[in-house]
Amino acid sequence: MRGIDHLTVSVFFMMPVMFYGIYNSLSGNGDLLILSIIFVIAVGFGSIIPDADCNKSLLKHRHFSLYKIVDLSHSLSVKLVNDKKRHRGVMHSLFGIIITTLILSILIVFLSVIIGIINYCILITIILGLFLGQILHLAEDSLTINGVNWLYPFREYIIKGKLRSSDSQKFAKYLQCLYILTGVVSYFAISKFLLGGFIISMFANTMILFILIYYCMQRM
Repeated sequence: MRGIDHLTVSVFFMMPVMFYGIYNSLSGNGDLLILSIIFVIAVGFGSIIPDADCNKSLLKHRHFSLYKIVDLSHSLSVKLVNDKKRHRGVMHSLFGIIITTLILSILIVFLSVIIGIINYCILITIILGLFLGQILHLAEDSLTINGVNWLYPFREYIIKGKLRSSDSQKFAKYLQCLYILTGVVSYFAISKFLLGGFIISMFANTMILFILIYYCMQRM
């Protein structure tokens, strides 16, 4: 998938979070809306991080300064596993996600101290968003024919489907439309049941992604 496809699919996946924040703000909890917005932005950014190992990455061409920070994490991860930089290598694994999240977390905390603004709720929200965004990226790439070796470098555990690069853009559009539809449903569910509606909506979105991955694996 292209970087913009990962970004949009991941953000649409998190639509229930936005709706939950909006409805809580209507009842006077504006802080939760701010945290929801920050979380979704962090997820969107996290969803394009793993492709920093690719020359055509959205991060490299649109946000070069941020790319250099992520590339530092990539270089460190490669050295730790005694490998070389390559697309869908260590950055497309749980190990790479953990290393990248740790480095970015240290940087975010450091900048917060320098600026003099330390809000632990916001820091945790950003870090969790970055981590989840990367997880969603790997899940989405698991639908493709090249797949993802989730447990690299410890063992080979590749999850892959039948989605070819030429079809991934069209498939991403379908997935976006599907999440918009579930987003509309979640809007009404959250407005009626609030927390219960939010949990159901996120569970539904997660199951859709798992079902798609399972379906693609069965067609191998």
